[in-house]
Amino acid sequence: MEHNIPLMACILDQITREPDSHDQSKWCNCIAGWAIRFTGGYAFKREPGSLRDAIYVVNLSTGETEAVDDVAARLLGLWEEEADGLFASTNTDAAAWLEDIIVTHQTKVLDQLARRVDEAVAA
Repeated sequence: MEHNIPLMACILDQITREPDSHDQSKWCNCIAGWAIRFTGGYAFKREPGSLRDAIYVVNLSTGETEAVDDVAARLLGLWEEEADGLFASTNTDAAAWLEDIIVTHQTKVLDQLARRVDEAVAA
């Protein structure tokens, strides 16, 4: 599965510019919630009467209801283990994780470009 770097970058920008908008303890304001908001096409649905008023996501095209973490993991391109760790982390750790993933991706892209330039120069 490939990480959705553009979406991750949008979320990191949001939570860096407006740290009060980021709360890993609330589905709507955590990284998962921001992934769903930025992607669009979904709405949050509260199930009253559950122990913690569970939050779900409704696909506005299909009407299908899914767990927030499942939808967000798919949108972000996360493996299950990554999603479990990220969505259970603190605000600081979650932001740092996103930043690490983005920087790692950027480094790979720049390394590939450098190799291409080197190959072009050598040819």
